[in-house]
Amino acid sequence: SNQKYLYCAGDTDENSGSDASWLDYHHVSSLAVGSDGNIIVSFRNLNTIVSMKADGSGPQWVVSSSFEKHTLRQTFDDDVTLFEFENDADKFYQSHSVMQLSDGSLLMMDDGNDRPGCTISDNYAGCFSRAMILWLDFDNEKVRATWQATRPPMDSPCTISCSLRPWTRRKVRSSSLTMHSPSALLASGDGRPVERP
Repeated sequence: SNQKYLYCAGDTDENSGSDASWLDYHHVSSLAVGSDGNIIVSFRNLNTIVSMKADGSGPQWVVSSSFEKHTLRQTFDDDVTLFEFENDADKFYQSHSVMQLSDGSLLMMDDGNDRPGCTISDNYAGCFSRAMILWLDFDNEKVRATWQATRPPMDSPCTISCSLRPWTRRKVRSSSLTMHSPSALLASGDGRPVERP
């Protein structure tokens, strides 16, 4: 993990009185009501999203970029659906603002801070953030990205003050990313982004 302030239990003796004296292992980054009245919980530091049943009886399904299915099965009962990614490039790292769309897909912000290759030793080459949609295949217990939009690099000449922001739009087909023509996002009069081809 690349988290500077992520400490595991037991670290408090060695670092007593420091930031290590508190524990932020799970860090719930968002809660939302899902398409079936379920509760979608995003655990940022675990790179994991859990759907809780609407009746409050427990977990319904889990999507995780950090834990393999066999590891999750040690924690979750057999009636909980554990999704596996079809493609590692679709995995999310430090999710925020996760919500379930009416078709059951997940719309989220993938911050990317914990992404493999997002380290100082890799000169942060693997770091990027993106908005994305994940499709949940309940029949096969698989998950895959169906849409994503990535932000331009921080050293781009266009900054947050720009009214016309270049973005790259990617459409995912099967297990590979296919680049489509660049598009731009404009801020409409009410501040919402508007896609422009």
